[in-house]
Amino acid sequence: MAKKKRKPKKAEGRKPRGRAVPPGFSPPNSGAAEGMARNLASGRGKRHRSPLAVAQELVDSAWNAARPQEQIALARQALSVSPDCADAYVILANQAESRQQARQLLEEGVAAGARVIGTKDFEAVAGHFWLDQRTRPYMRARLGLAQCLWESGERSEAAEHYAEMLRLNPNDNQGVRYLLLGALIELDRDDEAQHLLQRYERDFSAEWTYTNALLAFRREGNTVLSRSLLRSAVDANQFVPAFLVGNKNMPPVPPVYISPGGEDEALSYAAQFLRTWRSSPGAIPWLRKTLRVPLPKAPKPRKPAWSRFRHMFLRLPQIVDEVWQLDICRLPLVSPLPPGEGRVRAGHAGRPPWALVLWNRTQGSILTFEAGDEQPTIGEAWEMLIEALLRPRLGDAHRPGELHVRRKTFFKAWQEKLSQVDIACRLYDELDGLDHVLEDLLPASTGVRRFLDEAEAPAEVDLDELAALPQSLGETWQADVRRLPGWLEQEGELRRPWAALVTSRDEHTVLTQNLMMGLPPPQWIWNNVVDAMLRPMMGPPHRPGIVQVAGENFRQALQEPLEAIGVRCVAADDLEQIDDIFRQLGKFLSGGKAAAALVDVPGVRPDDIRSFYEAAAGFYRAAPWRLVPGDTTLKVECQKFHTHTWYAVVMGQSGLVLGLALYEDLQMLRRLFSGRASDEQMSRQATGLSVMFGEAFEMPIADLDAAHRNGWEVAGDEAYPNPIYVNPGRSMRPPLAWELELLEGCLRALPSFLQRGVASANFEVHCARGDLTLQVSQMDAE
Repeated sequence: MAKKKRKPKKAEGRKPRGRAVPPGFSPPNSGAAEGMARNLASGRGKRHRSPLAVAQELVDSAWNAARPQEQIALARQALSVSPDCADAYVILANQAESRQQARQLLEEGVAAGARVIGTKDFEAVAGHFWLDQRTRPYMRARLGLAQCLWESGERSEAAEHYAEMLRLNPNDNQGVRYLLLGALIELDRDDEAQHLLQRYERDFSAEWTYTNALLAFRREGNTVLSRSLLRSAVDANQFVPAFLVGNKNMPPVPPVYISPGGEDEALSYAAQFLRTWRSSPGAIPWLRKTLRVPLPKAPKPRKPAWSRFRHMFLRLPQIVDEVWQLDICRLPLVSPLPPGEGRVRAGHAGRPPWALVLWNRTQGSILTFEAGDEQPTIGEAWEMLIEALLRPRLGDAHRPGELHVRRKTFFKAWQEKLSQVDIACRLYDELDGLDHVLEDLLPASTGVRRFLDEAEAPAEVDLDELAALPQSLGETWQADVRRLPGWLEQEGELRRPWAALVTSRDEHTVLTQNLMMGLPPPQWIWNNVVDAMLRPMMGPPHRPGIVQVAGENFRQALQEPLEAIGVRCVAADDLEQIDDIFRQLGKFLSGGKAAAALVDVPGVRPDDIRSFYEAAAGFYRAAPWRLVPGDTTLKVECQKFHTHTWYAVVMGQSGLVLGLALYEDLQMLRRLFSGRASDEQMSRQATGLSVMFGEAFEMPIADLDAAHRNGWEVAGDEAYPNPIYVNPGRSMRPPLAWELELLEGCLRALPSFLQRGVASANFEVHCARGDLTLQVSQMDAE
């Protein structure tokens, strides 16, 4: 296969560019264009032509041949005429069946090109290569060889080829500097990369501007200089950040042409440098926060026609006495404060966020919840309803008997359609069940009094004033401070505030709640208990008889002042009322789609997860995705388990996902690599065990909290390990205990195996449940 010509950028001080392409590929039309020029200059009618000139004419035809078979035949014919035709080797390498075969052909092409130039003239034209027509086949072959070496894992050697090509041709007609820049950063040779950036300082491409900012961040972190360079890069191309943070998906085929500052240039940059950004600790969160890039949104599925929906709905069973309620409303995170009581934060630009809520009034459960800065449209509300009917997050798909709304636009748009599927759409001024869940069931999300950036000093309160309050000796309160079981977006950054809750266990009421962005001190709980006594959200000011808290730190913070006013403080093993509120709040914030947590899997012990995290951190630091091409398959055998053969793939070569995947079906895996199966077909058939590394917000909340609480090892901000088992149809679950042990063993063994570079080896690795023996082998070696 041949590389397509790309349109050079036209700007002062800029050179025509090449782009990163798969191994062994080289620009076909470059040779074809040169062939046309040679023919015009020399004339095809001349009788006396050298064998190399005849061979080159055949290659010129091969470049433009439509079918691979024609290209191969013409290239072989060219070599039969002259074995010094370097371009013929390049064409054959592009059609090679393996990297090893491509590498051998490209090495022969480099040797052939060098023979044509000659030892004497080689150094004589160094620094001016490409201006001499004889050097161009050599440079094409050497570029292909360097790319082949890179994809084969011999990256230092590939980088040396790129550097030497720039020495021979500093004018860089092939765009080699972009490949060298990516290679140097990938190899952690940042000083050399910085020197290369300075060498071509008038290059204002995305590769130069964004990589300059990344290098500054890698060198000195979040500073005025690194932020300034990043913003300058955005001025040069505004489309790059969306691809780096994952807001836009990378297409399977890179762009044919690029334009300065265009989306095609952003794609070209991300294709080569995404993995470098992902593997630079803290770089993606820094970019997102500095540029305030919004978080990625899930793509919306295509909408079938209503006639198809109608037939699908009619096939669903119906619970005729079930009532659903749907509404769009403002969901304030804070309530206004009296003057002088602190700073208030709300949604975007000081406005509370919008919420789109679907509530099962009959069962008392949230079906779907979505929140954001923009008011949801009627179309988005309709899509939410359809999704809940066809693909509910809880329970089986079914139809309710009624849908209640209070927006006339909903009623007018949906009444007739829903009647066709026997669902009565009714208009009400009040939605009692939905209003209740928003106002009372989840007070931490709707009645928060204050949203603080920093911890307050302990409240200065007159204990005599508190002691003078009436006391309910038989009443027990519960008080706690813990992380919110969900994420709030703030200027492109997801954050988990701390929430303080004080409840009356006997009265079943919430007395006060506040949110804080920073880590609060233990004394903050005292401020909230005082607030609950003096200014309760429900009922008159008063003292309880007992205050229950979770943990000794909170008991020590409260015991002395509470005893001074005649209130007992005790540490309880469970705060069932507060636990229930946070459990409901977690479902609310996730819209009922929170991922199942590893800590909740029966039979999985904390020690199992601790050991798995340790293995995952070591795997991440070893960065085995740097050692192998993306289609490398490793056979893993372990006799301890009933299913004892798996096929492992190290993920991360493209930078889209870093991690490890284990498959049981080799044929399915080969179809995936060959491209013979579509993404939809693979999602229906694929089963596999994997661990993917990501940021904290991509983790199940319960696992994240357990990791922080227990001090489980994590290699970096983007290295939280998320193990999953994928069933056909893309349904996912956390791994079982034995699957987690297998995954841990592979995480420990595979980096060592790849570093050795052997065909097969046995490993005995220590896991949480004892030693595990694995036999690992390269599939190509079988």
